[in-house]
Amino acid sequence: MRRIKTRLVEDRVIITDVLNDSLRSRGLKQGSEILAIDGLDVHDYADKHVAPYASASTPHDRELQIYGHFLLSGCVSEPA
Repeated sequence: MRRIKTRLVEDRVIITDVLNDSLRSRGLKQGSEILAIDGLDVHDYADKHVAPYASASTPHDRELQIYGHFLLSGCVSEPA
């Protein structure tokens, strides 16, 4: 289950929803921009760790897969 929903908006990765009280209490909120993941620029991270595994029939769907569905997928034991 995704705890944070994101979307690419004008080349910025924006949090569109936070579905977990613990994450909200840590300051994550709708409208916040994600700039980096694991020390990498968010777009570099997506290109390296997400895009190679995304499959889509259109560029729009590919963007949705990368930035809307799988960007924050990962091992639950990794620090948030």
